[in-house]
Amino acid sequence: MLFGFVLAIIKIVWTFTHLHVKLISEENLSETKVLLEGSATFLRLPKLLRTLGTIPPHREVHFVLESFHYVDHASLQVIADWEKNFKARGGRVHLDWNKLQYLNGTPLFRQQKEYLATDLSEVA
Repeated sequence: MLFGFVLAIIKIVWTFTHLHVKLISEENLSETKVLLEGSATFLRLPKLLRTLGTIPPHREVHFVLESFHYVDHASLQVIADWEKNFKARGGRVHLDWNKLQYLNGTPLFRQQKEYLATDLSEVA
């Protein structure tokens, strides 16, 4: 019984610390696909930043999230900051923010409510 518990803990730790980031570039289309697999936690931020930093500006970037299981707040913020900077340098980013927020556990309705509240306060 104790052996099974230890194995379960090891599997959980491995699941939440494993991140595979792969870039697939289509040179003739000026397009790059970013395949994210596993879980993006603060432990893997250097790997995520290093990989995203290799994408040249003025590219069209598509994030593929089919095998992506979890993203923590720090990683979510890094991706948002990278997207903002990349777009400012002339790139285009296609990313399913709803799925990322779901994987982060961020309630979408709360964000929409906050957006509406700030939107209405600007009008008043």
